[in-house]
Amino acid sequence: MPLARHLTKEEIISAMKHTVSIASAARFLGCSLNLIKKYMKSYIDEETGKTLLELHKNQGGKGGVRYGKKGRDIVELVMNGIIDPNKYPPNKLKEMLIIGGYTHERCFFCGFNEKRNVDGKMPLMMHFLDKNKNNWRNGNVQLLCYNYYFLNTANVFSENDLNSLEGHNVKLKEEKQAEKLEIDKYTLDRLKEFDVYTPKVDEDPYSLVSRKK
Repeated sequence: MPLARHLTKEEIISAMKHTVSIASAARFLGCSLNLIKKYMKSYIDEETGKTLLELHKNQGGKGGVRYGKKGRDIVELVMNGIIDPNKYPPNKLKEMLIIGGYTHERCFFCGFNEKRNVDGKMPLMMHFLDKNKNNWRNGNVQLLCYNYYFLNTANVFSENDLNSLEGHNVKLKEEKQAEKLEIDKYTLDRLKEFDVYTPKVDEDPYSLVSRKK
């Protein structure tokens, strides 16, 4: 008979930082609700004198991403088909999946979980097993790293993306193009007076080439 899993105080505190309820903390750690309750009752928070179970009770849904009078998680309602996922940005739903403990923040297959130093972001993409991005039912959504997604699923970047990233042709945006200098009336009159201003447009494509006169 296998030994029962032991949960350390550090593990539970980490789960509490990333979740908003006891049930979601259990999902975050991949254990049963009864098991986490057992250990949360046994650990005391030195600052408040309360048990970790008392600190993490959140029946009203305060302090986290919640929905509805009963305090149910938005992502749970999305996964059950009660809420249309198109009402929320995909990156927010992905964040809710992780915070709610429905999935770990790592590649589902290879376990890659390294973060970028500058902003702590991780190269993970959502993959829908049945190709239906509106189906968030449990088990249909997986987080895959860029490498695994590219090697086993599809391209990570489109041809246009690659051309933009690797190409030598730089397209200037209209807002970044040089603005034409406007000449005030006084200056314009003085230039005309000295015969140095010619508004005529030269259609010769080689007019800018230096020539001997």
